[in-house]
Amino acid sequence: MPENDKLLDQARLESDDAKRKAIYDQITKNWVAQSPKIQVYADDTVVALAKGVTGYVYSHEADFRTLAKSGN
Repeated sequence: MPENDKLLDQARLESDDAKRKAIYDQITKNWVAQSPKIQVYADDTVVALAKGVTGYVYSHEADFRTLAKSGN
């Protein structure tokens, strides 16, 4: 986004915190306007665990580092 590139240059040189924040706020607004999305479905995460489960780690993305080999 060429407009945001110019704003980023301004923000990097701005020493006033309030002015710099206003520039970054505008950058964010521009980015959101160029990337519209509608959240169609977002239910609460529901997890059911068996009695034998001794630990559980939730992640909104698959985190294969926390998986353990099944005894089955």
